[in-house]
Amino acid sequence: MGAWGYGLFQSDADLDVADDISDEAGRLANDPDFTFSHPENHDTTVTKLNGGLFHQLLEKFQTKNWKHGVIYLGALSMRLGVKIAEEDMRVLKETLTRVRMYNEAKEQMHKGLEGYKSDGVAWDFKSPGVIETMQGMRPPGSKGFDLINVSQDFSRMPTPMPKDGEVEEDDKEMGVAVESGQASKKAAGKDALDDKAKVRAWFLF
Repeated sequence: MGAWGYGLFQSDADLDVADDISDEAGRLANDPDFTFSHPENHDTTVTKLNGGLFHQLLEKFQTKNWKHGVIYLGALSMRLGVKIAEEDMRVLKETLTRVRMYNEAKEQMHKGLEGYKSDGVAWDFKSPGVIETMQGMRPPGSKGFDLINVSQDFSRMPTPMPKDGEVEEDDKEMGVAVESGQASKKAAGKDALDDKAKVRAWFLF
């Protein structure tokens, strides 16, 4: 399973979770073609989510204690400009303090939750896709690229949705909120450098 970065939606595991959330939304909305990723009719999709589908999904994922589901549901919805109620925003913020994610992804979500206005305007997490990432890393003078992948910490990868009747167990090591202040910024910067240092890319010249 590949990854091209440590931000939101920068790994196959992230995209699998997004697909799972879309599938669950489709079942609840009785719409097998429902998708969060580049929906054919953006306005119709947002209308369904604003009309109660978002809250239904959030409650279901809360019941399962599927923390990654809660966070990625929020991120997917923010990318579409869904209007999220204050109470649901509080759930997203609280869940972010308990979920295990890469620092870069967690900081992206934290910034998004603090800046999102829930006024219909979509939020850009600024997470480049795999093609954009490869193009940005291509050395000067190279004619193409073959493969890019980054080392992955499986303890920070998103977990799959628990099956019906199952509940995800809390990670006893989690529970610390996203920090603020100069010290945490320095630590986050160091972690980001450490993550970037793990990048492994192979290019064709």
